[in-house]
Amino acid sequence: MKTTLLKPKSQAALSTLCWGVYVILNGLSMTIDPEGTLKMMGFSPGAETGIRMAGLLALVLGFYYVQMGRHNFVPFYTWKVIGHVGGILIMTLFYFQNLVPASIFIICFSDGLAALWTSWGLIYDRKKSHQAVMA
Repeated sequence: MKTTLLKPKSQAALSTLCWGVYVILNGLSMTIDPEGTLKMMGFSPGAETGIRMAGLLALVLGFYYVQMGRHNFVPFYTWKVIGHVGGILIMTLFYFQNLVPASIFIICFSDGLAALWTSWGLIYDRKKSHQAVMA
């Protein structure tokens, strides 16, 4: 099964690949300039080593997302949507416990958009696949 980075096989694959690039860029930001990243998100400066480690984790996860999108690993897409929704719920809970600033909702917004895009992609891909079978 040959795939290319520039031509994902489905809409869900495209959304997953784009999310992976977004996560990689965030990971680079956290590893290269942890203080700047924290300030930009409205967080007070913290332990740089911890932020850099979180950035490294984001880089690895971003790589996985890109590969899942490139190779059209369909079972992963539903898990991705569930993960986004779970992340939104947990970040919202953190906000109501005064553990994070309101700027956390910027991340929640991007997670929400990603969940919607991937959900739409799954629906679109199933309809397209069904139409191809019917033709």
